[in-house]
Amino acid sequence: MPLSSRKDADIVALANAMVAGYGTHATDYPRTDALHLNNLALLYKETNRLKEAEMLMKRALAIDKVFFGSKHPKIAIALNNLAALYLAANRLEEAETLMKRALAIDEASLGPEHPNVDTILNNLAALYKATSRLKEAEPLARRAMKIMETSSRPEHPTT
Repeated sequence: MPLSSRKDADIVALANAMVAGYGTHATDYPRTDALHLNNLALLYKETNRLKEAEMLMKRALAIDKVFFGSKHPKIAIALNNLAALYLAANRLEEAETLMKRALAIDEASLGPEHPNVDTILNNLAALYKATSRLKEAEPLARRAMKIMETSSRPEHPTT
């Protein structure tokens, strides 16, 4: 949902000021830098500033790879966020590649039935649906639903 109020514009201005100061005093806290960069990138994505969002997401991903290594679940989250950005920019092949990498990381590190896997499966199924690849989308959506059902308590509103 695009930001439109004056308050939202103030938030964007503040976030831009934060990025302008990036690296001047926070270099001892690379993980914090990555979190701030990713949060700002998500804000940019919501305001349709996709090129700026991509640059920040890639910078945050690079920091996280140094901090966690390339096969950590945090990397899968960052890849999935970048894939969502590519999906919004209609860069579907790139989005699919990143979603598959994120899925492989989470399945290997967390297990194939972990709730994080559910999120990526849903995103990949949505991409396949958007590209009229329904035969590929259906098994992913069914698998995601099964993971959600087994990982949620019976009284949870999604089950």
